[in-house]
Amino acid sequence: MVFRKTNFPLPIHKMPDQINLDKQRSPETQRYINSLKDEYNEKLPLLKERSQEICDALYKRLVKRHESIASDYAFKYSVHKRYIKIEEYTSRRPGSEEFDSRSVHAFIDKHNGNMYKPASWRGPAKYARYNLLDDASYKECLEKADHCGGYLYMDRS
Repeated sequence: MVFRKTNFPLPIHKMPDQINLDKQRSPETQRYINSLKDEYNEKLPLLKERSQEICDALYKRLVKRHESIASDYAFKYSVHKRYIKIEEYTSRRPGSEEFDSRSVHAFIDKHNGNMYKPASWRGPAKYARYNLLDDASYKECLEKADHCGGYLYMDRS
């Protein structure tokens, strides 16, 4: 294949020095952009409260079933860019005050309240298991919650 040298100049596309932040957007687009920011997310305080209640329910269920090992576990939530992550902390040494390891117990979408089983440390599995903004689904989640995470598997019945 032979390439020829052209006599005419190729057009050069200049990139703007700045992105126009004052650009007019549709109300739907602006609402979506604002919903991604925590300070505009009206559902976030309720989701944080319910995340803490799930952590408490997980620990209470663990104490009820396995009181001898309950002191080696803790459940805490942390807020990230897109998800609230419920983490399980464990101590391998009995009686130790420090936790040796942690793992993800569940993910909660900050924008729609869906609760997911973790697929990995970084992300959830495909399908939502519960919705924490729906009162009936939230109560069902609290009733079934256990420290092993069996309630997060898809119902096969």
